[in-house]
Amino acid sequence: MAAGTLWILDSCINISMEPFRAFVADNLDEKQRSFGYAMQSMFIGGASFIAGFLPRLLVEWFGISREKGAGGIPQNIMWSFYIGAIVFFGAVLYTVLRSKEYPPSDPDWKENAKKNKSGENIFTEIFNAIANMPAQMKRLALVQFLTWPGLFLMWFYYGTGVASDIFGGDAKTSSDLYTKGLEHASNTSAILNLVTFIFSFTIPFWVGMLGKKLTHTACLLIGGLGLISVNFIHEPWMLYISMSMVGIAWASILSMPYSMLAGAIPQVNRNGADVTRVIQKLFERQADLFPIRDKGGCYFVPEKHTAFVDKIDRFVTQLKGSLRRFPVTAGTTRGDKSVKEAVASGLEALINEHHAAVSAFGEDTRAETLTRAAERI
Repeated sequence: MAAGTLWILDSCINISMEPFRAFVADNLDEKQRSFGYAMQSMFIGGASFIAGFLPRLLVEWFGISREKGAGGIPQNIMWSFYIGAIVFFGAVLYTVLRSKEYPPSDPDWKENAKKNKSGENIFTEIFNAIANMPAQMKRLALVQFLTWPGLFLMWFYYGTGVASDIFGGDAKTSSDLYTKGLEHASNTSAILNLVTFIFSFTIPFWVGMLGKKLTHTACLLIGGLGLISVNFIHEPWMLYISMSMVGIAWASILSMPYSMLAGAIPQVNRNGADVTRVIQKLFERQADLFPIRDKGGCYFVPEKHTAFVDKIDRFVTQLKGSLRRFPVTAGTTRGDKSVKEAVASGLEALINEHHAAVSAFGEDTRAETLTRAAERI
């Protein structure tokens, strides 16, 4: 039961983190991404450091017992999981409710994705994605493939290795030494996360000096040397140095690969006319848009859609463009007349367009066409 729930927990954490990493790239430009991912590493390291000491803090500061409960789990460990679950759920909920997203550059991305995947099963799609990966992604895939096994082996065996090889403990014959070894391994792992937290502040500096590739290379080498040194250490205090070196690598692993990949993913090239059509489609689906000029280029948008226009303004600004906005005050003779004419003309054109579309429908009209027309109306 415990193993099953732990798998579910780990899956939920990974599922929530991967879109979040993409979300960071979507909201930051190329120059800010290294800093954005460094801040992500900082929060992960800081939270992991707190989590590592949380069971001990609950006992020493809040008086929660270490005695095992009905399920055989110490009460301080159980409350640590409760607190972690509340914080995790609150963080995800805050991100969903409070974070703003820019509108997608292609408003028909869902339909286009379905067309591109038509006739493909999931295995074909995966193999095609691997075959068509950008060169930068293929190189990083090899680096990641060699990096993560080392991390998992460390997480699996570091604690028991310290307890048995450095402290000379045995789970059966010398349980006190073994327990002290496990506690010391936990403390050094907490220092690893503390170093990750601190070093994350310096990553933008090293990227500016060395570049992303050399920064990540240097951090991985430092972490690798730290892991290798564990095998030659006999004094427990020296493990703090080894784990500090691994903490430097961990800060880079959590940030640099994603920062490098974000700039390597191919972007769709669009000209001014393409962007104009995208914005028009977005307005058609999200807000009322009434042309003031016959040829377009100038539109009246009701005040209730101000928040949506703000998003479009940021979208256009990201594309190095500009959106000029002029408020039309209600209650003025010319303003009211102009708005009334623009709205009436826009509605008339829309009705005529729908009449023409409906008259073209027949028995051979596809259901999807009818659905799209109905949604637009």
